[in-house]
Amino acid sequence: MSLLLLAGTREARALAFALHDAGMRDAIVSLAGETRHPAAFPFPLRRGGFGGAAGLAAFIRENRISRIVDATHPFATYPEIVRKTAMRAGTDYLRLLRPPWPVRDGWRIAASLDEASAALPKGCRALLATGRKSLKFFEETDAEWIGLRMIDPPSGIGRDGPVQPLALTLDATVADEIATMTAHRVTHLVTKNSGGSNGTARLDAAEALRLQVVMVARPHHPGAGADAVTTVEEAFAALMAAGALSGR
Repeated sequence: MSLLLLAGTREARALAFALHDAGMRDAIVSLAGETRHPAAFPFPLRRGGFGGAAGLAAFIRENRISRIVDATHPFATYPEIVRKTAMRAGTDYLRLLRPPWPVRDGWRIAASLDEASAALPKGCRALLATGRKSLKFFEETDAEWIGLRMIDPPSGIGRDGPVQPLALTLDATVADEIATMTAHRVTHLVTKNSGGSNGTARLDAAEALRLQVVMVARPHHPGAGADAVTTVEEAFAALMAAGALSGR
């Protein structure tokens, strides 16, 4: 019986190595496949979607999956499908979901990317930390300049138009972020409330520069809370308590 780890976050990778170090060998890691050069994992890696609930159910059967740990991004759209499919299959399910950042003074909260785009005034210079697929929501804004943080730039983005791709540095310091924002004369930071340590530097930099922060609130996934933990340590402890290493 195998464990299926749905990855895509730092927490997923940390949990994978913790389980491997504890002696687990029968596990599969799954990534959505959006990053061209993913980080290494200690377990076999599959990439790409499952083809909806039916495809996931078939994968569970064919690979004798006894446990699923969903450690995907807080803005992933798949968790509720995963949870319901696991329940129908009789497969243990655990959601590793890091807590959101506490709201800071001056933030403008947007319920969606559409709402975040509408919040940008004419002539602003906006730095987007909302993922490469979010560009379509901001193409019709009247911004003077848009910088889009990304690991793998999508096709069609060059440096001649108002949208400029900017390399995403995962370990950037506050000083690094201040330098970037100052160099590009950024007036607005648009980001998702992903939580975690990665990303706090740009929030601190925006606060230091007194920029307007437009924060996209997390989507609500009904039912995930009953089977959710917020840290790698909690996830590891829950799996050990459930006998993950013994194959139960």
